[in-house]
Amino acid sequence: MLKFRFWPGEAVIVQSYQGHGSPEQLRRFYEMIAQEPEFDGLCDMLIDLRGLTSTSWSAQDVLKASMRLNIRPAPRRRLRYAMIAPGELALGMANMFAGFAGVIEGMQARSFVGAPEATAWLGLQQAPDHYLDTTGLIPVDIPDPAQPCAPAAVAGGASHP
Repeated sequence: MLKFRFWPGEAVIVQSYQGHGSPEQLRRFYEMIAQEPEFDGLCDMLIDLRGLTSTSWSAQDVLKASMRLNIRPAPRRRLRYAMIAPGELALGMANMFAGFAGVIEGMQARSFVGAPEATAWLGLQQAPDHYLDTTGLIPVDIPDPAQPCAPAAVAGGASHP
């Protein structure tokens, strides 16, 4: 499951993965964040991959994800993607994303074993738990195609001061 939170005052989006990561989750996340009234594309990302256990992402999915959102650098500012990736799977995905991000002008991506290093690199003011507390994150619900069920309701209002 993918959960996220947009912190407009600090210009950062937090993503947290638990279990399986899918291209459908990424697509739905980008649809949801683009609807945020305060989202202008000028933000960094803190991506928590510590709970990622499996994925069906391909290299093409990761490339599309890195280019899908209209996130762009401000004058004299690089966009930063900090990925918390302590395990082999998470580190592999983070390194693949970082490779693609490196070819996009003004974008910089790094992977970190721990949350304190990642939040410090982004220059975030609060302790890592402040951003990564999963109770404050909004789920990106994607029905499992293997399990017939009605589409999940979308949580409204992802912006939090």
